[in-house]
Amino acid sequence: MAGAAAENNGVGSVWLFRTGTSGITATGSAAFGPGSVGGPAGISYFGDGFAN
Repeated sequence: MAGAAAENNGVGSVWLFRTGTSGITATGSAAFGPGSVGGPAGISYFGDGFAN
């Protein structure tokens, strides 16, 4: 899982990546913004807790 709090002009997003025997892959991965999980609209820096 990776977060990007400043993505989309501060709205933020989180990416969920799948792994397999060869490592991390984009196949079957998903991206979420705050609106897709019932979070606040606008500049919310969603994903900040996952960004390091």
